[in-house]
Amino acid sequence: MPSFTVQTLEGKRVSTDELKGKVLLVNFWATWCPPCQEEMPRLEKEVWQKFRSDDFLMVAVAREQTEQEISEFRKEYGFSFPMAADVNRAVYQLFGNGGIPRSYVVNEDGKILFQSVGYTPEEFDQMKKILAKELERLRKSRQH
Repeated sequence: MPSFTVQTLEGKRVSTDELKGKVLLVNFWATWCPPCQEEMPRLEKEVWQKFRSDDFLMVAVAREQTEQEISEFRKEYGFSFPMAADVNRAVYQLFGNGGIPRSYVVNEDGKILFQSVGYTPEEFDQMKKILAKELERLRKSRQH
C-alpha cells in the first residue's frame, strides 16, 4: 500500500503509516461520477455503518475536488463516512491514472487484499465479504 496522508473534512489527519493494526478501505471518487454516485449509498449503509469499529477505518478520497465541493455533496446525500479532498491528484496518482470509483481493502499489515476499478454490484459484494472476513480474522487474532 503506498504511503499517503490526507485530511478529512472534519480536520482529522489520516496517515496510512499510522493505520497499521487496522483494516482500511480507501475509495477514490468524484461528485460528478455516476458510478461513484451509485456506489456511495452502499458504502455508507453496507460498509461504514456495518463495519465501523476500532479495527476498521474508511476514507473516501475525492479526486480533483475541493473540500467545499465534497462537503456540499456529503451534506446533500447525508453521508457520514470520512471524506478527504485530493485537489491535485497527489494521492490518486500513487495508485493509478484512470478509472473511478476505485477501492482498496488493506489489511492491518498494509497489504492490499482487494482492489476494484469501476462499480458493479457483484464486485461490491465481493469487497464486503473480504472486509467481513478480514475484520473477523483480526478480532480472533486479538483474542489469542
